[in-house]
Amino acid sequence: MAAPVIIVPQENWATLVAPTLSTGAIATNHTPAMIADGSPGSQMLTTSLQIELRWDLLAAKQVDYLTHHHHNLDPGHTGIRFRGSTTSGHTGNVWNLTPVIPAKDTDGFSVDSQVNLVTAIPVAGDRTARYVSWLLGTTNNSANISIGELTFGKSRSLPREFSRFVGEAIEYFGKKHKTNGGSTLSYSRGTKLRRFTGEFVVHDSEFQAVKDIWDYLHGAFKPFTLIPNPVHNIAYFGFAIEPILDLGRVGPRTRKLVLRFEEQGRGLVP
Repeated sequence: MAAPVIIVPQENWATLVAPTLSTGAIATNHTPAMIADGSPGSQMLTTSLQIELRWDLLAAKQVDYLTHHHHNLDPGHTGIRFRGSTTSGHTGNVWNLTPVIPAKDTDGFSVDSQVNLVTAIPVAGDRTARYVSWLLGTTNNSANISIGELTFGKSRSLPREFSRFVGEAIEYFGKKHKTNGGSTLSYSRGTKLRRFTGEFVVHDSEFQAVKDIWDYLHGAFKPFTLIPNPVHNIAYFGFAIEPILDLGRVGPRTRKLVLRFEEQGRGLVP
């Protein structure tokens, strides 16, 4: 396994500015800004089968990963493009990648996919751009496009891979309100959540790097992107349930840590 990757809220460039709609049409009260508002339940919804969204990030930014959450994009779709450009007209592409949408999960929901720019474009400067666009324009989606959250940004890696990463499913059979830090989350009847526990062992010299990542997450009380293994086309969007746990030493200079993570919303039962 590869080391887990996190996009902290401060480095999720999709939230810097609201995207503009270049192609397609948006449903009433489902604006492009809802694609990056921290709440996958408030979805951007089009009234068209094709779309292009554009961001002007105001300055060139390094992009390591792109992720899609809570969406209805067709599995195996080949018409999606993710581009970084040097001009405001979104020409002169720095990169032009084709995201791959995986097959649906066994519970009927779409898998939240990721695009690994670090592997595709190893030189950081070659994946740095001011103008970013996401488009589905060469072929139609089978339905009007709905995306709960789209993230892209600079990544931070935990020092070591998860030695164990297991999940559990939760379904609310009535309305549920809960508080996470400064945010109050409301889940309707039938909402599914997944919780994950990731265990990893770090050397004493790596402990500060883990603390630095946690400081970013704890200070914001905002949801973040977790990619448990960058080799696999899957990502999650949610909160740390509690501070990273230190289970103590497992060797003279190593200790076992635990990250507990709760996905923010999985939508209604299909």
